[in-house]
Amino acid sequence: MDILIIALLVLLGLILIVAEILLLPGLTVAAIGSVASLLGAIYLCYVNYGLVASAILLLCTVVAVVITLVYSLRSKSLKKISLDENIVGKSSENADVSIALGSEGITTTRLAPMGNVSIDGMTFEAKSVDGYIDARMPIKVMGFENSIVIVSNC
Repeated sequence: MDILIIALLVLLGLILIVAEILLLPGLTVAAIGSVASLLGAIYLCYVNYGLVASAILLLCTVVAVVITLVYSLRSKSLKKISLDENIVGKSSENADVSIALGSEGITTTRLAPMGNVSIDGMTFEAKSVDGYIDARMPIKVMGFENSIVIVSNC
């Protein structure tokens, strides 16, 4: 009966390690439960069968953990749940590609100090260096900061 309990504890520890690595990354209940289960199995083996048997179980447990981790990380099921494509996209286009310094336009919303401007028929997010600028007022492009157009009142 003791051998069955020890074997079940080792099996539970291996299952929890796989769950920790593949499903619940980080230090979670699965990791703590896995360590507790494996240490409990080794302790029960030591109490019931002595030092030599517990040392053998410890060695076998370490080998089983390594084999289980290598097998589970190399399995095709991991490839099914992992991202296998590269994401190629941009969060926003750079405004400085299509606008020249000194270009003129009008505000489409109030700049307080951020808002939208229309330059050459295109709408861009803009920031005012002059503070507040009301809607439909003429502006001039002074520069760029990331994808934001820096403007001033004409």
